[in-house]
Amino acid sequence: MLFAQLHLSRSWLAQPFLAQAQTGIGGINPIDLTVLCAYVLGIALVAVIVSRKAKTTEGFTVGSRNMPGWAIGMSILGTYISSISFLALPGKAFDTNWSYFVFTLTLPVAALIAVVFFLPIYRREGLVSAYEFLEERLGYGGRAYAAACFVLLQVVRSGVILYLVAIALEPMADWKLWHLVLATGAFVTLYCMIGGFEAVIWTDVVQVFVLIGGALLCLGQLYFFEIEGGVSAAMSSASDAGKFSLTPADWSIEPQESDYRPFGKPIMMATILTVVIYGVFENIKNFGVDQNYIQRFVAAKSTREAGRSLWLGSLMYIPLSLIFFLIGTGLFVLYKHADTPTAVTGAPVASQTIEANANLLPEDIQKGDKVFPYFIQKRLPVGLRGLLVAAVFAAAMSTVSTSLNSASTVCMQDFYKRKIRPDATDDESLRMVRWFTLIFGIVGTLAGIGVILFKAEAAIDIWWIIAGILGGPFLGLFLLAVLVRRLGGMSVLISAIAGVLMIAWVMLSRIDAMWPDSLNHCACKWDGLMAGPVGTLTMVVVGLILAGFRATEPKPAAIAPPTMRESVRIPPEKRITDRLTGDVETIDDADDEDKDDKDEKDDNGFAF
Repeated sequence: MLFAQLHLSRSWLAQPFLAQAQTGIGGINPIDLTVLCAYVLGIALVAVIVSRKAKTTEGFTVGSRNMPGWAIGMSILGTYISSISFLALPGKAFDTNWSYFVFTLTLPVAALIAVVFFLPIYRREGLVSAYEFLEERLGYGGRAYAAACFVLLQVVRSGVILYLVAIALEPMADWKLWHLVLATGAFVTLYCMIGGFEAVIWTDVVQVFVLIGGALLCLGQLYFFEIEGGVSAAMSSASDAGKFSLTPADWSIEPQESDYRPFGKPIMMATILTVVIYGVFENIKNFGVDQNYIQRFVAAKSTREAGRSLWLGSLMYIPLSLIFFLIGTGLFVLYKHADTPTAVTGAPVASQTIEANANLLPEDIQKGDKVFPYFIQKRLPVGLRGLLVAAVFAAAMSTVSTSLNSASTVCMQDFYKRKIRPDATDDESLRMVRWFTLIFGIVGTLAGIGVILFKAEAAIDIWWIIAGILGGPFLGLFLLAVLVRRLGGMSVLISAIAGVLMIAWVMLSRIDAMWPDSLNHCACKWDGLMAGPVGTLTMVVVGLILAGFRATEPKPAAIAPPTMRESVRIPPEKRITDRLTGDVETIDDADDEDKDDKDEKDDNGFAF
């Protein structure tokens, strides 16, 4: 009864706002434009307020290492949700079922592994760039390779995200795509240059609240005012259509037939085992070795706060992901399942209703990733539509700002200060990191404009291939750095090549345009999601084998162990990484720094 009353109230509550008002600048309703402008001005104000703390290189890159854990946790959540996720999750639920929700459920496992094994390394060594850790074990080649791949990935990622958010905003703003890409890229680059890392964190906090609020209001509008019969009827209809089914429960890593049959025929989908393996590896890579997240860990006040921030961000993503899947399912019920005589309520409906529902979606708006923006444009009330536009904008800005700040930090720390100007003053480093932010902002924006020249499907396919081949070996490199005490540069190169080749085999053999028919007999039959895990394991296995060969080589003449006084001079990072592998070479229990080690152990609860 309550749902029926809420639905009837639409006639006097929501309908007046659904009427098309006079459009404002760029085709946006004046009220929606006011909401969007208020959001943009609020973000700019936050950036200006916190910019006074970005007066040193450390303040610009890690916020002087004094950020509260809850704010970092909200920023982690904002970084994890890009405009791709904001539109893709409802799109997946609309097109298929809830199979990708299994991926979300792997987040706590990855967060636990990152908190226990990876986070203490970065906190103890006081790093700025995550890839500094690689140099001690794998040499500068390993560090430079990882840093270069990361920077390239962030630039390409920024371009793709700017393009996708422009695609989503184009029908609502009635602007040209390149205008939207240019405006978004310029604004994000500007506030990143002004406020640095703290501007990224605090604007992320604002953007996450906007994003969550917009998603909740959209969910309520959809189920209470748009779908005939309310929540209970929508759930019943979606269940009858098999929308809540998960991936095939099979112990294979090859795609299997799904119980979900949208066109009366089974479709091939990844199994639960495949999605779980992919989710664990992908999220460990995100939380354990990705500079976007590592930079937040080292900026926290303490190791305890860093751990809490990761738990907060990862666990909050689960209910937020659930909201997006519910939105996609509701859109299916509204636009698709209502086309049949057994509509939402399960009872026959009038022929005029069937015809009306059948015409709700234009012919060019049939894919899930286009339906949500279409719903925002056509069905949301004025004002709420502006808030949802701001939420899509926020999802893009949060991710792009993180990419720009992290890429500029890595470039300054791993290349400029390490090789070009090791003796650079703090003022010089601060100027350079601002210049790097500007350069990457311009290049990322140009990349977004360049993507417009390609079809959306081709651009996304190219992005996933680049991300898989360049980003896949990251976790393998870090695992080798932890497991192997010392690995030569050539061994690292061979391991990386082996991992990249394995990733390329899994991914490219599934694309007809990139795999000749003459090689079909050796094409990979595994699901494409296995590319990252298989590439990582290949790197680790090859690296361990090569390390074994190095261990059998003749060793140089033994050197007398250092005295207690000499052991104090050994760099702290060497002692820490030796403890991690249990390969302690010196007795440093009497070292004055042990007090700091003990405090860190008490703070985190784990000793390494």
